[in-house]
Amino acid sequence: MGRLRSVLSESWPSGRALRRAAILGATTAAAFGVTSALASFGTNVIGGPGTYTSKRIFPSARTTSAYDFLDVSAGSSGTNASQEVAFADSLIVTTGNWASTFSTTRYVDFDLNSPLPAGTSPTSVNFNFRMIPNSSGETACYYFEVRRASTGTVLGTYGSSGTPVACVTGSTYNTTSTAIADVTSSDIANDLRIRVYVKESGAHPIKIDMATVSGSTPYASFSLYPKTVSDASTGTPTTTTWELESADGAQYTDLTNWPTTFSTSKYLRFTFPAYVPSGAVITSATFNHSYKAATAGDNICYYVEVYNATTLIGTHGSSTTPYACNSTSSFVTDTISIPEVNTMTEANNVVVRVYVKDVTGSRKSIDDVDTLTLNYYLD
Repeated sequence: MGRLRSVLSESWPSGRALRRAAILGATTAAAFGVTSALASFGTNVIGGPGTYTSKRIFPSARTTSAYDFLDVSAGSSGTNASQEVAFADSLIVTTGNWASTFSTTRYVDFDLNSPLPAGTSPTSVNFNFRMIPNSSGETACYYFEVRRASTGTVLGTYGSSGTPVACVTGSTYNTTSTAIADVTSSDIANDLRIRVYVKESGAHPIKIDMATVSGSTPYASFSLYPKTVSDASTGTPTTTTWELESADGAQYTDLTNWPTTFSTSKYLRFTFPAYVPSGAVITSATFNHSYKAATAGDNICYYVEVYNATTLIGTHGSSTTPYACNSTSSFVTDTISIPEVNTMTEANNVVVRVYVKDVTGSRKSIDDVDTLTLNYYLD
């Protein structure tokens, strides 16, 4: 009997220990919502003094430039002033002279924009490249590397100097889409550089019509566009930055003098790319506009219309009361709240028209930034 009592005292905790364990268990259950002795996290986990919510995409402000840009300062149908290699259109980049054989010192870099929400996993990612050689009797070939823009680290190589990805002969543009398996996260997609090595049979330039990356996340498809193009075709890089992307030395001067009074047929039109997933909740939207007069001392005024594709949904300022004016020689940046953009459909179809007048001298204006910022989340 003494032996039995000894065994029991070694195997079971004391009353004080049992009370302590019970208190700890109750506290844990209250904190994590334990029911039926099993704990789990769902979309909403409620217990104790707090409420815990998980989301597929967390709230954040995400900004993108307009790459589709129409200059209608002259009226009529306007002039396509989009980023040169963002679309398969009439706008091209003509490089410098290449060698007739590949060289690792001769390339063109495309650094892409970074609009994707963090923590997602892209699939079906492709590099889309469209080009022709200098003349119809010549041939241009290329291969490329996928790199991190921030570090230059090579993630993968597609083709080689001995086996190019593609060759194009003649004067008909050819588009090649190559699957790139190295873009395994949105963090990589938001820090992406494509380096293209080229040889041209006549040691001449090539003409590039498009260089983009496309793919899908679990929630939406996307296209990434070049924000900088560095042409090292001759062995010495020359970098061109998209003018509307950020406040920097790259700026856009409109093509035609503005009138001294507003005209509904004269404006700048910015069409923004679609990145917002289905079901997302839009909590705020802003249009960011940085501008000044091209001629010091002139007074530039503007107002804004916001469209859902072709449907007008908001106006900020008017022809009688401009949204703002700038008569200084420095850029002024206005952050314009556009609460009319409050659904996923509207967020993915934002078009902004900026109507401009030069009160002083009927001359041109300069834009430094034209971007859209969307704050959204997805449960």
